Amino acid sequence: MIGFIFIKKSRNINVRRGVIQGDIPSPVCFLVALDKLLKEHSQLDNGLQLTPTLSISELDYADDCALPGANAEITTSRLTNLDTHAKSLAGMVISVPKTKAQHIMIQPKMSETTEDDIANLPTEKQFKFACDKCGRTFPTNHGLSVHKGRWCKGRRRTKQPSRKGSVADRIIQQVKVEKHQHTLPVTRIGNEELENVYTFVYLGAEIAGDGNPEITICHRINVGWGRFGEYRHVLTAAKLPVQTRIRLYIAIIVNTMTYACGAWLFVDKLKKKLNGVNSKMLSQITLRSIHQEAAKPTFDIVDFVMQKRWEYLGHILRMEDHRATRRFLLELSPNSPPYIEGSLLADAPNRTREELIQLASDRDEWRKLL
Repeated sequence: MIGFIFIKKSRNINVRRGVIQGDIPSPVCFLVALDKLLKEHSQLDNGLQLTPTLSISELDYADDCALPGANAEITTSRLTNLDTHAKSLAGMVISVPKTKAQHIMIQPKMSETTEDDIANLPTEKQFKFACDKCGRTFPTNHGLSVHKGRWCKGRRRTKQPSRKGSVADRIIQQVKVEKHQHTLPVTRIGNEELENVYTFVYLGAEIAGDGNPEITICHRINVGWGRFGEYRHVLTAAKLPVQTRIRLYIAIIVNTMTYACGAWLFVDKLKKKLNGVNSKMLSQITLRSIHQEAAKPTFDIVDFVMQKRWEYLGHILRMEDHRATRRFLLELSPNSPPYIEGSLLADAPNRTREELIQLASDRDEWRKLL
C-alpha cells in the first residue's frame, strides 16, 4: 500500500465554461446541480398535501422532474422561481416546448359523436377509408368492411346509425378531451405559456389526467405491438422450436408490454384486453387459433402480470416504515377490504393490511400465497 501526502495546494483554476456534454463526470455534475436547485428553489412547501401526514412536493428521476401544485398559480410560481435561479446560478434553462401542464381532475362527460364531428376533424386526423355507397368514413379498413357487411344499405340516409363504442367514437372522444384541456387555467414559466395536455408519457408510462388505467395499458400494448413487428421474422420462424420462440416472446415482447405493471389499476376489463392481445400474438407463433390461445394460452400473460405484482407488493410491504413508496401505498388505502379495484392490495381481497404486512415478512410463505 502506498500513501500520498500533499503538503501544498495547487494554484487557483478559473472555471470559464460549464460541464462539457459527453464527458464522463457530466451526468453526475448535472444531477448534483439539479438536486441542489430543486431543494433550494422549487418551493418544496408548495406541493400537494394528500393526508395530514403525507405530502408530495416533487417527482424526480435523473433529468426528469414533475412539480405538483394545488392550482395553476402555485405551479407557475414554482416553475418560474426554479427557472430564474437555474439560469442565474447554474446556466440551466427549462425547455418550454418539452414541458407540459397536466390538470389532475375528473374529466367532464363529452357529447356523443356525430357525423359533423368526424367531418370537422383536422386534415391530419381525417378518416381515410370511405364507403363508396353511403359516403361514411372510417379510421380503419376493417371498420369499413364491417360497415359494408352489416350496416350499409347502399344509399345515403338522413339518419345514420350510431357510432357509439366504435374506434371512430373513441378517436372523436379523445379529440374532444384534448380540446377541453385548452379551456383549463394556463400554467406559465415566466411569461411563456405551457401546453395543457390530457396524457403525458413519463418514464415510459402514459398517464392520464383523470387516472384512466386503460390509457396506460393501451400505451404499453402499442409499444408491445411495435416490438412484435420488429421481431416477427424471428418469432414466427419455423426453423426454431415453438418453445424457443415462446421464450423469446416472453423476453422481448412480454417484458416490454408489461413494463411498470405494478403501478397499473389492473381491473377485469383490462385483464381481458391484455389476454386478447396476448392471444393474437401467440396465434402467430404457435399457429393455434386466437380463440384457442385466449381460452387456454400457451403462455398466460395475465398470470405473469399477477405474479410480478404480487412480488412487488411483498417488496413494498417489507420496506422500512419511512420509505415513501410504502407510505403512499398504505396511507392512501383502506385498512381492510374492499380495497380500490385493480390496486395492488386488491390482489389479496380477503386480508387486512396488517395481515399482509405480517405475511410479507416471510418471503417463502409470501410466494406460496399467490
